[in-house]
Amino acid sequence: MNQQNIRIFMAVVENGSIAEAARVLHYTHPRVSESIRQLESELGVQLLLRGRGIRKVGLTPEGQRFIPVAMQWTAADRQIKRYIQDEQEPAFRLNGWGDMIEYMFPDIVQGMRREIPNLQVRLLNGAKKTVVEMMDRQAFDAAIWPGNPFEHAQAVWIPFFDEERCILCPVDTPLPDRPILPAELDGRYEIRYSWIATTDPVEPSPWRREYFPDRVTPRIRVEAMMAIHSYMDDRNCWSIVPERIARWSMERRPGRLTIRRLDPAPPMQKSWILTSKSQLGTPVFQCFLRYCDAYLDETPYLHKTLVL
Repeated sequence: MNQQNIRIFMAVVENGSIAEAARVLHYTHPRVSESIRQLESELGVQLLLRGRGIRKVGLTPEGQRFIPVAMQWTAADRQIKRYIQDEQEPAFRLNGWGDMIEYMFPDIVQGMRREIPNLQVRLLNGAKKTVVEMMDRQAFDAAIWPGNPFEHAQAVWIPFFDEERCILCPVDTPLPDRPILPAELDGRYEIRYSWIATTDPVEPSPWRREYFPDRVTPRIRVEAMMAIHSYMDDRNCWSIVPERIARWSMERRPGRLTIRRLDPAPPMQKSWILTSKSQLGTPVFQCFLRYCDAYLDETPYLHKTLVL
């Protein structure tokens, strides 16, 4: 069976029309239509509903049943191609976010390349909103996930580290130099990191609701945690962030920012290594785990939960 025809069929399903699939794939409309006809001929069934005046394609019952088969076929094709590629030259695709790529991944990747000199590494800066979709496409070999695990048939979750949340603020802050009570924080000056993802609720976390029951509107909301330090233009500003972000921010603005602890301390921020069942036992992934472990040994403020 022609894998290209299956790929075109899935593009039609995902995009809702032959015309849109042709645009996305950079094919002509007749080329896409002919591929669908060839696939239907091979299967001996009609997959798509067609009719005069119908702009969006529909699926026949046979087409609906064929979708999971097509997805399995496509996944198997990707695995075969990756196997062939890995046999030729080892490769590793690591997904993370801006601060991780800048300050965490270099030590891990350099260690891996010392052990496997011909290792080809691709660093992906995938938004948390797209990780589920990337998992479906097997678009990475491992990812660092700072958040709650989500359900996925192929997902394997490995505890990586826990870290404290602390207050990042200017060095001339009026906050006293001791653990800070939530009631001492003026919500009008908060620089709040907030993002909406398919795997996390929009509502504030339970600890935040407990700390700030009045829900005062913050000074600024940002979706890029790495940008928080750039908006601390007032000595009264503050932000509650994971400690790695606070330390990273202090390095970006040396001598201008500092840390205060919270009393009571909020729950630890947990981070995980996300991979797939097919990657778990590979030599390259095991090498990756060893250098993740070594990185944590050199970073004492991250509380290691990784067990090799």
